[in-house]
Amino acid sequence: MSESENVKRTSNQAAGIARFKFPMKTDTLILAKAMRMLADNFESVHGLEYLAMYEAAERLDELHEENKRLKAEIDGLKRD
Repeated sequence: MSESENVKRTSNQAAGIARFKFPMKTDTLILAKAMRMLADNFESVHGLEYLAMYEAAERLDELHEENKRLKAEIDGLKRD
């Protein structure tokens, strides 16, 4: 890809991102799924990027489950 094509692509990507309102907060499970999809479709010579994205998705799932458990525990304490 030529430098001018790369600049045009980057500009188009920036224009697409600009329509979102920041800071935005994506649901944790959707974010984890997106990370897995990125990892599955990412081509890397070493595979390190894949592993990092996949591990991030796994950790998001674990944190989501722990957060749910803690919220339920707090709700139980409030009722007592």
